[in-house]
Amino acid sequence: MTQKVEKSLSKLIGLIIKKLESGIDVNDSKELRDALSLLETLISVELRKKYNEWAYESLDGIYVGQITMTGKNQISIIGMCVLISDQSYIPIYVHTRISDSSDEIDWMDCKLAEYGGNGIIKIPRNSNQWNKQMYALDVNKINWHYSISYGKEI
Repeated sequence: MTQKVEKSLSKLIGLIIKKLESGIDVNDSKELRDALSLLETLISVELRKKYNEWAYESLDGIYVGQITMTGKNQISIIGMCVLISDQSYIPIYVHTRISDSSDEIDWMDCKLAEYGGNGIIKIPRNSNQWNKQMYALDVNKINWHYSISYGKEI
């Protein structure tokens, strides 16, 4: 399943990159919505491999605050995601590069959840705070709790 998800995701990211290069707004594109759905699956699978507490957890939505090209065939996504268990929001950062043929992911780094003094900082489902915070996230100032890598960075 992971290979099929990876192949579909890399093709969608390739389409998103082409739109970004052309100056087209991708924030409400079908390609981005479909890519985010596949990212939910891939990230959840990879988190389960690394963290025991993810055995019964998964992502139930990723919302983009910022998407940018960071190099050839590379994008970064900064935003918020939803935990399926309690529908709370946590920050997410994804940085990935696809192959030149756009049929595989060369590498992907992902960080989730800010760690505070009392554990993971979660924004409740019924709060609008997540939407405001999503656009102000500074990935370099967050004390990330979860971190995964997929593929091999060159």
